[in-house]
Amino acid sequence: MAQQTLITVYDDTLPDENATRRFAQDIAAAVLPGDLIALDGDLGAGKTAFCRALIRNLADDKQLEVPSPTFSLLQPYALRIPVQHFDLYRLADPEELEEIGLFDELDTALTLIEWPSRAGDLLPEQHIILSMDIQDGDARSIRLCVPKDNKIRFERTLAARRFLTSAGYQNANRAHVQGDASHRSYERISASERATTIFMNAPETPPGEIVKDGKSYADLVHRAADTKPFSAIAETLLQLGFSAPSILCADHDSGFLLLEDFGSDGIVDGDGQPIRDRYLATIDVLAALHDKAPTLSQSINDGYTLPAFDRTAFLTEVNLFAEWYLPYRNIQLQPEVQQNFSDHWSNLFDELASAETGFILRDVHSPNLMWLADRTPLRQVGLLDFQDALWGPQLYDLASLVYDARITISADFRQAMLDRYHATRKTPPARRAMDRQLAILGAQRTMKILGIFARLAARDAKMSYLAHMPRNEEYLRDLLGHDALHAFERWHEICPGSGQHN
Repeated sequence: MAQQTLITVYDDTLPDENATRRFAQDIAAAVLPGDLIALDGDLGAGKTAFCRALIRNLADDKQLEVPSPTFSLLQPYALRIPVQHFDLYRLADPEELEEIGLFDELDTALTLIEWPSRAGDLLPEQHIILSMDIQDGDARSIRLCVPKDNKIRFERTLAARRFLTSAGYQNANRAHVQGDASHRSYERISASERATTIFMNAPETPPGEIVKDGKSYADLVHRAADTKPFSAIAETLLQLGFSAPSILCADHDSGFLLLEDFGSDGIVDGDGQPIRDRYLATIDVLAALHDKAPTLSQSINDGYTLPAFDRTAFLTEVNLFAEWYLPYRNIQLQPEVQQNFSDHWSNLFDELASAETGFILRDVHSPNLMWLADRTPLRQVGLLDFQDALWGPQLYDLASLVYDARITISADFRQAMLDRYHATRKTPPARRAMDRQLAILGAQRTMKILGIFARLAARDAKMSYLAHMPRNEEYLRDLLGHDALHAFERWHEICPGSGQHN
């Protein structure tokens, strides 16, 4: 086996099989495609039991059949993280590793190898070693050693377990919950005779590449750097009578939050279609929130001040369209055209000076809206993912909902929602001004989203976001037809692009 420098991140004894299963869940929360875990230990040490628990956790299926690959040598699993599980006990010669496909998916799957010593020195130079030894009864001593580059994420998942223990969930099960496109991750935490909770794991935001004026993109658009904004905004929303998750336990220094679990019932049906009544209920929530604007302040709980949706943030976001989306469409802008694009948007920002100002929760769309059927109206919509909230033209959130980036909203239903919003407001804005501001904010947001989705695909290889491109391109074509955006009347020609625009 190739020599490598490893750091021990765990060295302890687990008292029984349930503890070993929970440890496997901790490791499942940290693994990534490309990881290789070599499991050392004698017969009966629990290597297969550990792999079975880890694979079932990744599958979110406690009953998944996970046979030992002793005879087949390899058992693959197509999960949210693909897994290839090897048992090399019967391997006659290390040279057979090529034939059984050990090296085929090392970069794209999690690889688990029992009896790794049979591979000789053919394993990749950098890999994780999990050593398991039999103690008394069902107890097992565990030692986890990882390469230096893996140290932080494995230490973090073990710290998460300590946080859960301190919060009274020492024997809890951890299950992955689909999150967002950020660096945050979410898990559903369950323990016997206790209500399930949601664990938010929000590590410190990486500094990021400097974009402008010595600041990163996250700095320019005022992305939250820690968990304190989430707590402050959640408390404010609760005080205002809306449904935000209660904070059950917090460690802001570590970036750990334990939240009330809103369940899994959202505002779209099983076919991904909008549930009309639930979208309209969300419209009512926005109308009620926006009516409260005169009583609200930019400074909220715990001394937290909402950042302003300023010109820099507005232009930085919309310029993602030119920087990432257009190259995705093989369109390159001449510098003067790109500057002209930015100048037009700067003028549109000035138009928003007369818009109603208040909270911008920022991502009021289907992934962040839960349905709480047993609550009273205005509290039936559970609000999530608002840590990046801003202070600015509050119609932004209305645009976010009626031009839902991930769910197709028909023109007729969009109009019905806008009519509902205007009729429900106690102090409605002038309709013509509202429609004009909504077009500006909707186009700005949609251009930003197209840029972000293109960036996620090109930079981070997250290709699933490309499936949402056609919907948002159609939204943009519709929005650019509004007379508020006459300066961009030609830009619809490039969506989807068929040539160069220069």
